[in-house]
Amino acid sequence: MPNTIGVGLVGYKFMGKSHSNAYRQVEAFFPDLALRPDMKALCGRDAAAVAQAAHQLGWQGYETDWRKLIARNDIGLIDVSTPGDSHAEIAIAAAENGKHVFCEKPLANTLAEAKQMLAAVKRAGVVNMVHFNYRRVPAVQLAKQLIDDGRIVAAAQEERFTRHKHDPGFPHHAIGYCLAEAGIAADELDHVVFYDKPFLKFERLLETYIALAPRGFRSFKMSIPLWLKEKLFQKSLLTGEIEKFSAGFDKGRLLFCEHHLSHAASAFFPSPFESAAVLTMDGVGEWATTSAATGNGNRLEIFQEIHFPHSLGLLYSAATYYTGFKVNSGEYKVMGLAPYGEPKYVDLIVNELMDLKEDGSFRLNMK
Repeated sequence: MPNTIGVGLVGYKFMGKSHSNAYRQVEAFFPDLALRPDMKALCGRDAAAVAQAAHQLGWQGYETDWRKLIARNDIGLIDVSTPGDSHAEIAIAAAENGKHVFCEKPLANTLAEAKQMLAAVKRAGVVNMVHFNYRRVPAVQLAKQLIDDGRIVAAAQEERFTRHKHDPGFPHHAIGYCLAEAGIAADELDHVVFYDKPFLKFERLLETYIALAPRGFRSFKMSIPLWLKEKLFQKSLLTGEIEKFSAGFDKGRLLFCEHHLSHAASAFFPSPFESAAVLTMDGVGEWATTSAATGNGNRLEIFQEIHFPHSLGLLYSAATYYTGFKVNSGEYKVMGLAPYGEPKYVDLIVNELMDLKEDGSFRLNMK
């Protein structure tokens, strides 16, 4: 049975949870440890919250004052996982109390603070370490190389985790997976990009409802409350969800991309082509229903669009509904069944339902 060392952890949020998990599982990965961590106490200022966290994360007890924690005789190692502005004070005091010190990155706010911390552990003669989690694990080194090379590190769809097809909920599982694959926290992301621009879409909806009034009132009555309650405040809602992964996430890093540009990016950037033409056709984005773009390197530029209500995607949805399938769900079934039928309605569709131009553009018969 290996010897033990009592551990006191200051901080119980994202990194505190990560470190707690590491202490609990370290023997499973390193069974020949000469010294086993004994999880004595978790420290945080909110008594109720830290007590609950200590219970959930496997700590024997808790403290609400880090000074009491470092003074305890049953603790030999202090792990500092607080925000960076408190690292120096806690680490220096711990060393002066003869405790070994582990400190989360970044070590200090300034070079002067870092030098003071180094001097303190040297004077005390204690073991000291800065946590750079996973930085030398081969998989993360590969991830860093992929990022540096401009390649995609991870991608996932929420339905793969929840087993709920077209899961409409916020993709907590997918985001957690991607962050874990990259070995980073949400506040380390350069940008988070949402796939369309809500205000432009809302503009289209309003203009369409006004133009068709009083027709469409039932649809208006159903959709507008959701827009006024949630969709117009998408940035705040999304920021709040991302902050659940990392409280320090900067909302200025959340960007909104036009819907068709999102489609084009998802096709072009993972492709093996350095340059390509990209054609996007769907129901409707903000206004665009069909778009043509050029991709070169890490840039995409849309140069031509067809706008709502002229949409091949919406025409296909109408056919989906007409044949008894659910719109925005059953289209793939109609597509799968199409090869088994005969194209006897092609002329009727081309001649009566749409005006197909020589350059490939089109307009639908809205009568």
